[in-house]
Amino acid sequence: MGYRVKQVHSQQFNSNVMMLAFAQPARKHATSARALLSYLMAVSSTKYPSQQAVSKELMELYGASYSVKVLAYGNMNLILFSITFVKEECLKDLGLSDQKVLEGVFDFLRSMAFGLDFKVLEENPALLSVEKQNLIQAILSRQDDKVAQALDESRVRLFEDEALQESILGDVSEIEALSVSNLEEAYAEMLNSDERLLFTHGAVQEDKLRAALRSWPLKDSLESVTRFVNVPRLKAKNSEKIKVAGFQQAVTIMNYQLPVKKDEIAAALVLNSLFGAGPSSLLFTEVREKESLAYNISSRLQVDLNLITVLAECRPEQAERIKALVGEQLVKIQGKSVEPERFSQAKQAVLSDRIRLEDHAQGQAVEGLLKMLAEESISSSDLLKAVEGVSLDAVSTLAKKMVEKTSLVLSGQRDDQKEEGKRR
Repeated sequence: MGYRVKQVHSQQFNSNVMMLAFAQPARKHATSARALLSYLMAVSSTKYPSQQAVSKELMELYGASYSVKVLAYGNMNLILFSITFVKEECLKDLGLSDQKVLEGVFDFLRSMAFGLDFKVLEENPALLSVEKQNLIQAILSRQDDKVAQALDESRVRLFEDEALQESILGDVSEIEALSVSNLEEAYAEMLNSDERLLFTHGAVQEDKLRAALRSWPLKDSLESVTRFVNVPRLKAKNSEKIKVAGFQQAVTIMNYQLPVKKDEIAAALVLNSLFGAGPSSLLFTEVREKESLAYNISSRLQVDLNLITVLAECRPEQAERIKALVGEQLVKIQGKSVEPERFSQAKQAVLSDRIRLEDHAQGQAVEGLLKMLAEESISSSDLLKAVEGVSLDAVSTLAKKMVEKTSLVLSGQRDDQKEEGKRR
């Protein structure tokens, strides 16, 4: 069929979630066109030529919700379609047994993913212009957010691959220059070259799903090579300070490389929880509460990148002290100098997060779809069991593998003034 399909059957919710992804390895200068395509495919197609027509059809599908977005995962760039819709058995309970919602959803998703109308874009340039401006505004809003700006700057200094240094939303100048023919070329590549993944959560019958997919367009090429996500290569260790106008605080980012195998994911989650992911973590209690050095500080684990990222918002003059304290907290974990109660709280925080995810169908669907891109993955139930069994020894051993790769401080011009005063 040309699709990799995964279904999770659940009666937990009154709705189904269906996600369709087109995935390809990230390529330099390809991001802007894919991001703009995602905006266009969210609001129009040949069958539904306007956002009003799309909204009307979603209402006909009993208030289904639909979105399209771009997503980065490891070295991959994804265009992700998502639709959430009511289960037909719920309608039967209301005496609406003749409603074919599932068939309508299949038809709608096919129309939106495979029916982008470039003739309409040529005849109605205002439609293209509006979505260009919407995308550009999203990019500019990130530039106004100093945390987002710092993360973008950090990414440039972190990855060897220039394609991964780019924002997933693309570049303003590239977006402005995109023509209808450029988009048509990118769209054809998406349809004929990308890996296609389909994930459903809920009560979607397999026979109906298979029948619907047989009617969907196939790739021009019948050659099928299964692609899996690869962990990107990182640059050599580097440290930098950047100063920007109109900013009176600082954002400090530290990226640690942490190779994680399948059987180490549970320990990595607990390590991150203990390190900086939560109010009981070492970074929060030692740096923010005890030393009052940061307005906010946290760490984030990204298994697809083999990365733990520490982010702190602080006064510019506190950045170096914070970096030193971050290193001290890591040494504590490596040396197992952690109170049993704190370690227990870190494990419980991970378990609570996993249990909360079980109450969120959309989150489960995203996680399930991304697992399809990994050569090895662990089930949610096995992960819960593994977290419960994680020891401090295992976390300490993993922490010793953490290697700092980049350090970035983004601060305001106030630093320039202070440095000038010192020189005088």
